[in-house]
Amino acid sequence: MAFAASYPGSPTSEVLGTLAALSGQFDLYAEWSVNETVAMEGAAAASFTGLRSLVIMKADGLNVAMDFADSLAITGCRGGMVIVVGDDPSAHSSIREEDTRNLCKVLHLPVLEPASVQEAKDMTREAFALSEALKLPVVVRCVTRICHASGDMELGAVNRALRESAFGREDRMITFTIQPHVLQEQKMSRAAEMFNSSEFNLHSGPGGASRLIIASGPSFMYALEALEMLGLSHSVGVLKLGTTWPLPEQLLLEHLKTA
Repeated sequence: MAFAASYPGSPTSEVLGTLAALSGQFDLYAEWSVNETVAMEGAAAASFTGLRSLVIMKADGLNVAMDFADSLAITGCRGGMVIVVGDDPSAHSSIREEDTRNLCKVLHLPVLEPASVQEAKDMTREAFALSEALKLPVVVRCVTRICHASGDMELGAVNRALRESAFGREDRMITFTIQPHVLQEQKMSRAAEMFNSSEFNLHSGPGGASRLIIASGPSFMYALEALEMLGLSHSVGVLKLGTTWPLPEQLLLEHLKTA
């Protein structure tokens, strides 16, 4: 990753500060932008030149950047671009709650949703690869319980790919035809196919259980804990969706047929 930008707002305020502290070590440009739209525009500009970029904001921030995000979703990107959005269920650390998955559905942007701090790191890495495969920004939706959590994790090897930024006339992505929208729909269909076999979607509990809980994010952990406390772990299955949009329909149908 070469570029990171953010506008501060809970529960995601700490992310850019952490990246900024490491910027010298990893040759990363990190900035606090004047608002979320400018932050996303900067990240998109870096992506257009072939560099990987990250933009971080809270739920309200996606509303601020909605106009540009809508255009970006249909024109696509070049270098991997990840949008980290922090939702705040029950308004623990902000003035309101909002489910940005609904906005991402409207925007036609794929969504990954971590259930732990380890997955937050792993999914961000996967989101960059997915973004470059689809030529589309990818959203990593974190909630307060993830953003404000801490824990041990395996970092793995840090691969410092040397990329030269470049932008030519042949890289222009805006064309005034219906083709970009058709391509956008094709990208989402491809994402759904990839999500059917994603390692971030997993089943816990007995196979072929008559009852099935479908959960995402920290709710998956809560469901496992509740079933253990109630003594139902042996009779109820739990399907964790780490890819919440587009839905992995084939995977869901396979599990629902046996429930």
